[in-house]
Amino acid sequence: MTSAKERAAFTLSGATKLKLENAIQKSKRSRFVEKAIEDALLVEAKIKALEALEKKPDIDAKGDTKEDTKGYDSIELLRRIRQNRNDELLARHQS
Repeated sequence: MTSAKERAAFTLSGATKLKLENAIQKSKRSRFVEKAIEDALLVEAKIKALEALEKKPDIDAKGDTKEDTKGYDSIELLRRIRQNRNDELLARHQS
């Protein structure tokens, strides 16, 4: 089952538009841009995950956290990120 495609409008610099037109056939540009956006979103999710891990609270000698974790520990956070990525891949392959 394929999902319906939706139109989107973006503004690109003239130089970027020219590079795209020279590098990618007109009939393949939408897919190319969609994949580029998906890849960039994946990179952004990885960056956010790393930032979240870097902000992980310190644990004191008793095993208590020294600051609020908003209810998520690092393992749960990684599981959520992995599940979201699996859902994205599944949706991409179903389309």
